[in-house]
Amino acid sequence: MRRILFLAVLACCSIASAQVAIEVPDKPIEIGRTYLLPVTGLDANNLPRTALKVSPGDSARAVGVTGWAGEQYIWFEASAAGRYTIVVAVNGEIKPDLTLASLDVGGESPNPPPPPPPEEEVWGVILIEESEERTHALAKILVGTEVSEFLESKDLIWKPADQHVIDVGGETPQDLVPYIAEAKERGLPRLYIMGVNGHEFYAGEVPKDSAAVIKLVKQYLKED
Repeated sequence: MRRILFLAVLACCSIASAQVAIEVPDKPIEIGRTYLLPVTGLDANNLPRTALKVSPGDSARAVGVTGWAGEQYIWFEASAAGRYTIVVAVNGEIKPDLTLASLDVGGESPNPPPPPPPEEEVWGVILIEESEERTHALAKILVGTEVSEFLESKDLIWKPADQHVIDVGGETPQDLVPYIAEAKERGLPRLYIMGVNGHEFYAGEVPKDSAAVIKLVKQYLKED
């Protein structure tokens, strides 16, 4: 739903000097309508790795697009009422620069509900935590081999990470930036089940044990 909103990655090359800002309506927008939200402070010809994410992601889509004159927009649509948060993460030299914007969706849609997301295979599981506050139950999931062995048997990725994780360059891994940002906002630990094209099958609390994690993942696997 977000062409790698595991990342909707807006591909390009280096950091924008201006302050990034997302322009959102000051009134609730309609369910089912598509909106183009202007984004300022991003240079279309000189962007770094930039990640885009919308939360909650099960009833909304957000994709970065570029206009004819190089202007930047976020294509946004929601199929349910509520408050949505959009995160744009620009990877700086030391840490990502995060831009958040919230907008409300409400009212009746004049159009039919949007079609369900296209079918895609599950890519894997991301788990964001604060290791210093890890519970005994979570430790058993992470230290045990049940989840990792199950995912490996299905050719799926298992990617647990602390919210303070950094790569060899001393930066937050770019593919985890939007998930860490959302997990910090919505509560740690947080589990994501992702599709190969970026669809977010699940985003929420970590199940109580390894068996429950495996049962949850199985719900989204296509039958052999």
